[in-house]
Amino acid sequence: MGRYQPGGLDGFLSCDRRDRRKEREKNEANRPTATEIGQVTIKLAKLTKQLALQQEQIRRATPTVTVVSGSSLGGQLGADWMSLISLSAARDTSYQKGRALVLISVSAVKDGDGIPLLECLVGGSRITSFPGSTGIGDSFGGTGATMITSNQRVELRGKSTVESPSPVGDVHMSVTVVSIA
Repeated sequence: MGRYQPGGLDGFLSCDRRDRRKEREKNEANRPTATEIGQVTIKLAKLTKQLALQQEQIRRATPTVTVVSGSSLGGQLGADWMSLISLSAARDTSYQKGRALVLISVSAVKDGDGIPLLECLVGGSRITSFPGSTGIGDSFGGTGATMITSNQRVELRGKSTVESPSPVGDVHMSVTVVSIA
């Protein structure tokens, strides 16, 4: 026979005691041991390391974009090259990004007689040229692109293609650097 408990004839109290005892036993059985906690901690550390590596790969694969721009009031272009705008194309070297696509956009306004010629140099090498239009007040320009593996100077310069001076008005240059792995 079992032990006497007061109120044993009350079915509700007996049922309640039995349910609470079962719940205590279940909670004790479901409580993790130190070994289980250690295994979960190791697994969590491995997942955290994998996540950090994946984030590093994503940052490396994701291009970063920077834009620099400059303007000039132009001037009288003669027979010799005249520097109009000079900007720096700086790569983002974080996350092992080693090269960059440089996109150059130029716009200018012809401001008088003559035929101007603009050219864009990246690191001293000619990338593209922009011949001027024939009408006074006409806009001209265009775009060019190149790849770089180190920071470079981007220079826009101009000259006259005829014997007389070729005046140009406002000149704008925008350099977009897309750094990639």
